[in-house]
Amino acid sequence: MSGRNLLYLASGGPTPVLNVSASAVLQRAREARAASPGAGQRLPRRILAARDGLIGLRSGELLDTDVLRDAEVSQIAHTPGAVFGTCRDMLADAPRARARELAGILQVLRQHDIGSLILSGGNGSMDTALQLHLAAREAGWPLAVVGVPK
Repeated sequence: MSGRNLLYLASGGPTPVLNVSASAVLQRAREARAASPGAGQRLPRRILAARDGLIGLRSGELLDTDVLRDAEVSQIAHTPGAVFGTCRDMLADAPRARARELAGILQVLRQHDIGSLILSGGNGSMDTALQLHLAAREAGWPLAVVGVPK
């Protein structure tokens, strides 16, 4: 993690594991931040979630999860569905369209100062995580991308 913001993104069908993963990611990021208040260079300032997965990331609809109480974050693991929403959208197949799409996503990441992205989903989602990592690296945007399989 960096001293910038962390973004959680769910992708694919709304399986029960998505909320378990979301809850765990938010809890661990909060715990790390609370345990090391002087480590601001390494820990996320804000913990965000993309509304409806890739759709929300594309449009910049990012939710500030810091408004949730700790008990609410814990309860997410026991909530059916996908609490922040998800979608089955994929990145564009055509190279030029994909490049434009990734450039737009990188703009959103820059606008929200995202330094760490955690993407939960299946095989297609892991490919999206890889594509985001490669696009950020090519653009010179320092972005740590972690895929959480479901």
